[in-house]
Amino acid sequence: MLPSVANVDFQDFDLTRGDISGVVTWSPPADTSAISGYEVYLTDSSGDRATGIHWGTTPLGTDMLEVAENTSLAGYTHIFVHTRSVLGESPDGESVEICDVAEEDALSITNSLATSAPWGVVELSFHASPSCTDTPLRWAEIDATSNSAMAQLAAD
Repeated sequence: MLPSVANVDFQDFDLTRGDISGVVTWSPPADTSAISGYEVYLTDSSGDRATGIHWGTTPLGTDMLEVAENTSLAGYTHIFVHTRSVLGESPDGESVEICDVAEEDALSITNSLATSAPWGVVELSFHASPSCTDTPLRWAEIDATSNSAMAQLAAD
């Protein structure tokens, strides 16, 4: 049995619901001596390659696959990466669930106090759950303004 990849990741940069684009990345197995490359599929959560869409093959040493702009999800929800050898493809793959980002998913933050001090924000985490007990969202578009800037814009 071939070793599996780890840490499969994908961030959608296409803002149209039902379409995606970006780069699928993964970490190769620790032992790649039997590996000749990788196979990448768009499929459902079961990982059934027979009903999924084969996106491409990459050689050993290439731990990513670019997904073109306006690529249709075609109703699928997961990306699977399988290892491959000269004898064939591993039936077991590692996956990531796709977060289909759309234009209406953009978030906006407004500074509630008028201030001239720089923001100095080091890190922000956004959650779907108000209690922040879920996993932070992996992608957000931020529009940051201050009340003093908004007041100036309103006066213009």
